[in-house]
Amino acid sequence: MPQTREHLAILDLLGITRGFVALTKADLAGPERRAEVTAEIQTALAGTGLEKAPILAVSALTGEGIEVLRAGLAAAEAETAARNDAGLLRFAVDRSFTLAGAGTVVTGMVLGGRAKLDDSVTVSPSGLTARIRGIHAQNRKAAEGLAGQRCALNIAGERVTKDAIRRGDVVLAPALHAPTDRIDAEVRVLASEAKPIGIWFPARLYTHATEVGARIVPLAGPLDPETQGLVQLVLDRPIAATIGDRFILRDTSAIRTIGG
Repeated sequence: MPQTREHLAILDLLGITRGFVALTKADLAGPERRAEVTAEIQTALAGTGLEKAPILAVSALTGEGIEVLRAGLAAAEAETAARNDAGLLRFAVDRSFTLAGAGTVVTGMVLGGRAKLDDSVTVSPSGLTARIRGIHAQNRKAAEGLAGQRCALNIAGERVTKDAIRRGDVVLAPALHAPTDRIDAEVRVLASEAKPIGIWFPARLYTHATEVGARIVPLAGPLDPETQGLVQLVLDRPIAATIGDRFILRDTSAIRTIGG
């Protein structure tokens, strides 16, 4: 379906190269139909980072393939290189709320470095300063949260409230606080675009948990569909981006993905 193909394109733009394809409800199909659908999947994956992904027939009803999938996921997790937790903290906020007896809590993903109790941090792009009072990592109370983990941070500081921190903010080491509304980037335009991306092309930018309006300014002329080139992204407001961040560009009505 079109949405599935769009999601596959997004995974490719995000640089995902390892994964499994679960051929679900396999109990409803015989060998010929399974082979037919497997071939269709292989065609859809061709040319993407997941073109060599194993295709596993599974059935939640009969249990077929579930243990094979479970073992494959466990093996893949074991092979995954540890994320870099030696650098400075970057924590992408996707939710902010107040917890009785604790105060302001933010949940999200540790993008880099590690969060430790009593660390002084900055909420970017607003510039609020705070201190980490408590950490829950992987749903358990912890002394620190490491890169690659989902965490909840209990933070406190002057003017720090659940309404002062919003989805898309980044809690980070103070030295990394450098919000910007202009980003130089390399953009790949999807083949599905009907026309070239010209100067001041309007779009929505998505990176980590951030969503913001943007204008695309190609630096060497219009970008045709299925090409890539250097651009400057002029944003509606500053965000806490950094070198190497992946991003997705969609149209202003969020109906289609343009590229990333």
